Amino acid sequence: MENGAPVVTPVPDLNEGGTRNERVYRVLGATAPGAGAEWTDVTDRTDISGTGYRFFKVSVSMPGQP
Repeated sequence: MENGAPVVTPVPDLNEGGTRNERVYRVLGATAPGAGAEWTDVTDRTDISGTGYRFFKVSVSMPGQP
Protein backbone atom coordinates (compact mmCIF):
# COMPACT_ATOMS: atom_id res chain seq x y z
CA MET A 1 0.00 0.00 0.00
CA GLU A 2 1.19 3.49 -0.78
CA ASN A 3 -0.87 6.53 0.20
CA GLY A 4 -3.90 4.27 0.74
CA ALA A 5 -3.70 2.59 -2.67
CA PRO A 6 -2.40 -0.89 -3.55
CA VAL A 7 0.87 -0.86 -5.45
CA VAL A 8 2.18 -3.80 -7.46
CA THR A 9 5.78 -4.07 -8.57
CA PRO A 10 6.18 -7.28 -10.58
CA VAL A 11 9.59 -8.94 -10.55
CA PRO A 12 10.69 -9.45 -13.23
CA ASP A 13 8.74 -6.61 -14.87
CA LEU A 14 7.95 -8.11 -18.28
CA ASN A 15 6.51 -4.77 -19.39
CA GLU A 16 9.77 -2.92 -18.66
CA GLY A 17 8.09 -0.13 -16.72
CA GLY A 18 5.18 0.17 -19.15
CA THR A 19 7.29 0.48 -22.30
CA ARG A 20 6.27 -2.98 -23.56
CA ASN A 21 2.92 -4.71 -23.61
CA GLU A 22 3.74 -8.34 -22.77
CA ARG A 23 1.57 -8.72 -19.64
CA VAL A 24 -1.45 -7.00 -18.13
CA TYR A 25 -1.29 -6.72 -14.33
CA ARG A 26 -4.47 -6.01 -12.31
CA VAL A 27 -4.88 -5.65 -8.55
CA LEU A 28 -8.07 -7.13 -7.10
CA GLY A 29 -9.40 -6.46 -3.60
CA ALA A 30 -11.90 -8.27 -1.36
CA THR A 31 -13.24 -7.90 2.17
CA ALA A 32 -12.68 -11.59 2.98
CA PRO A 33 -10.65 -14.43 1.46
CA GLY A 34 -12.05 -17.72 0.24
CA ALA A 35 -13.89 -19.36 -2.61
CA GLY A 36 -16.98 -17.16 -2.20
CA ALA A 37 -15.09 -13.87 -2.07
CA GLU A 38 -16.18 -11.12 -4.44
CA TRP A 39 -13.02 -9.65 -5.96
CA THR A 40 -13.15 -6.09 -7.31
CA ASP A 41 -10.63 -4.54 -9.69
CA VAL A 42 -8.88 -1.76 -7.75
CA THR A 43 -5.93 -1.32 -10.13
CA ASP A 44 -6.53 2.36 -10.92
CA ARG A 45 -8.24 3.44 -7.68
CA THR A 46 -6.36 6.13 -5.83
CA ASP A 47 -8.35 5.77 -2.57
CA ILE A 48 -9.64 2.47 -1.22
CA SER A 49 -10.07 3.67 2.35
CA GLY A 50 -13.55 2.89 3.63
CA THR A 51 -14.07 0.09 1.11
CA GLY A 52 -13.30 -2.65 3.62
CA TYR A 53 -10.76 -4.34 1.33
CA ARG A 54 -8.21 -6.17 3.44
CA PHE A 55 -7.18 -8.90 1.01
CA PHE A 56 -5.54 -8.39 -2.37
CA LYS A 57 -4.40 -10.55 -5.25
CA VAL A 58 -2.85 -9.90 -8.63
CA SER A 59 -4.23 -11.07 -11.96
CA VAL A 60 -1.74 -11.42 -14.82
CA SER A 61 -2.88 -11.98 -18.39
CA MET A 62 -1.62 -11.62 -21.90
CA PRO A 63 -2.74 -8.51 -23.84
CA GLY A 64 -6.06 -9.11 -25.59
CA GLN A 65 -6.97 -12.00 -23.26
CA PRO A 66 -9.59 -11.83 -20.44
